[in-house]
Amino acid sequence: SKFLETTPEMITQLETQLKSQDYDQLGKTAHKLKSSVGLMGMEELQKTMQNIELVAKSKQRLDVLPVLVDRSQKMLTHSLTELEQEMKAL
Repeated sequence: SKFLETTPEMITQLETQLKSQDYDQLGKTAHKLKSSVGLMGMEELQKTMQNIELVAKSKQRLDVLPVLVDRSQKMLTHSLTELEQEMKAL
């Protein structure tokens, strides 16, 4: 339930930080999400978060960030929907 509570805000933060080119914060948000999705067993999403974190912190290949952030947002939104349905079924 904690994942369901905190993740939507973090998805919004990723987008906001990317738009404002706040790469330091973007890397920190991706780091937090990397840990959360890892605990949830979302390996592909964990790798995407790791890539966002590394690119944002190194400030190299910044052109890939919009694609990575978009992909992660779609995967996270889908995962949240599935998790909410599972929680309701319990």
